[in-house]
Amino acid sequence: GIGGFGGLDIFKVKIQDNGKLGLPVNIGEPFNTSKDDMGFVASADGKSAFFIRNLDIYYADISQLEEAIKPTIQPGIDDVPKPVKKENISAQPPKDRVKDVIIYFEFDKSLLTQESISIINQVKSEYKTSIEVNGYCDSDGSINYNFDLASRRCDAVIDQLVKQGIPLTMIKKNIFGESKPAADNSTDKGKALNRRVLIRLN
Repeated sequence: GIGGFGGLDIFKVKIQDNGKLGLPVNIGEPFNTSKDDMGFVASADGKSAFFIRNLDIYYADISQLEEAIKPTIQPGIDDVPKPVKKENISAQPPKDRVKDVIIYFEFDKSLLTQESISIINQVKSEYKTSIEVNGYCDSDGSINYNFDLASRRCDAVIDQLVKQGIPLTMIKKNIFGESKPAADNSTDKGKALNRRVLIRLN
C-alpha cells in the first residue's frame, strides 16, 4: 500500500524507544527493481548483505551505503545486553506473526498439493480476526476464464481453511484473475509466480 518500484520491494523500519514502529523507508535502487526483491539480511557489522530477487540469492557489499538504510546495530556497543525489569523478562521471545501466506498452483489447475495443504493447515494458529483469500492467474487464456480459474483456486483454499475449523464468516474472498501480476508474464518463471492465492491474515 506504500508503493515502490514494482513487484515486491525491500523497506526498512526503525523500532523507536517506546516500542512503536517508525515510518517505512524504501531502501531504493539497486536493491529494489521492477522484479520481486525481498529477504534482505544484513551482517551485524553493516558491511555486507544478502537478498532475494525473483527467487535468486544475491550478495552485496553495503559498507559504503548511507546511514538511512544501513543496519543500526554497532557491534560491541548496541549488542551489549541492557538491564531490564524482571517483569519484562520472558522465557520465550515473542514470535513474529505471519501476515501473508502464498499458495502456488500448477498451470490451469485449482487442486491443492499436499505441500500446499500443509502450509494452509498452519494458518489457524496465525490469524487473529479475519482472513482475506486473494486469487490470481497468469495471463494465458481469456480474461473471463482466468477470473473463473482464480475463483476456483480461492474456493480450494477456503475449503481447506474451513476444514481447519476457521468460520466461513471470518474469510473474505477477492478475485483478481490475471490483473495485478506479481511477476512478468512473458517468462515461464514469471507465470509460475502469478499462479497463486495470497492468504492475508488480519
